[in-house]
Amino acid sequence: MRFRLAPTPAQEQALLDHCSHARYVWNLAVEQHQHWQLGRKSAPGYAEQSRQRRLSPSVWFGVEVIPR
Repeated sequence: MRFRLAPTPAQEQALLDHCSHARYVWNLAVEQHQHWQLGRKSAPGYAEQSRQRRLSPSVWFGVEVIPR
């Protein structure tokens, strides 16, 4: 199946933002695994990376989060 998107300019920007955030998180996970060396404990797995992701959006995306 193929689908074609015809987003509005606002939707297009939202999609670009989402893709750039997903790419950033992916690249960070790849970097964590590449820095693993013999003698160290294993690189963070899925559960630990998920926990780190939930800590603070400001850590991942440079967004200032104001608590309510």
